[in-house]
Amino acid sequence: MNISREQKHSFYTSKVWRDLRAYKLSLSPCCQCPDCLDNDSITIADSVHHIVDIDINFDLRLDIDNLMSINSLCHSRLTVTNYHKQKQLEKLKNKNNNNKIINKLIKATQP
Repeated sequence: MNISREQKHSFYTSKVWRDLRAYKLSLSPCCQCPDCLDNDSITIADSVHHIVDIDINFDLRLDIDNLMSINSLCHSRLTVTNYHKQKQLEKLKNKNNNNKIINKLIKATQP
């Protein structure tokens, strides 16, 4: 699912998101990223991360189980990593679709 920049902006500036974000940080005030947890690192969370990105499933945007309290450094790292993974998957998907088209063209030109 692709949501527009306007939809994202509207969501992230909404009162319901700000309230849920504050609630999540009050429940889990420390960073919950896998790296911090694996290293027994205790840092104060100042951001909330969507585990399943809202671009992938907008319906999960307010699901507390889809949220992770996180510090801003870890959030930047996870966001960049997830963005690159998503782009790689899109390229692979496009490549597979192109291969299917090429195979159909080859079959169509064979006697």
